[in-house]
Amino acid sequence: MRPHLSAARPVIVLDTNIIVRATARIASPSNQIVDACLRGQFRLLLSRPVLVEYRNVLSYEEVIAMNPEIAGKPLKLLLERLRARSEYFRTVAPKFEFDRDPDDEKFIELAIVGNASHIITNDRDLLSLKDQHTHAAKRFRQRLPTTKIVTPPEFLASFSAQK
Repeated sequence: MRPHLSAARPVIVLDTNIIVRATARIASPSNQIVDACLRGQFRLLLSRPVLVEYRNVLSYEEVIAMNPEIAGKPLKLLLERLRARSEYFRTVAPKFEFDRDPDDEKFIELAIVGNASHIITNDRDLLSLKDQHTHAAKRFRQRLPTTKIVTPPEFLASFSAQK
């Protein structure tokens, strides 16, 4: 399935769990999104902290066990290709405190700097920002009123509906 796009390419931030699922399951919605990024269909935002996390998590033994073919050179090549196709921010100045999961702050900060249209994730902590009434969720919606936080199937379905 190839996503149908409107005139403007979505500007997206991919949570690490999307990259992990994309490498583990070729037919997954996550892999469809990563492939579309590599073809230039979406404007992928990356930052140094996000790329470091991708690299670290993808080198965990349990992740490599899910897909041993990705270890080593293929992993390095995938990350280089994503970096080459992305809008890359070496430093990200905005600070966003997210007490529920401080490890997710880097994705929110990247979305702020790059004016992301979407954060794509399967993480419940990030997904909670779209409708919770916590201080962090309210601040997120104030800082990024047009940014959608969606799962991969929701993201892909939104483009299928535009056909």
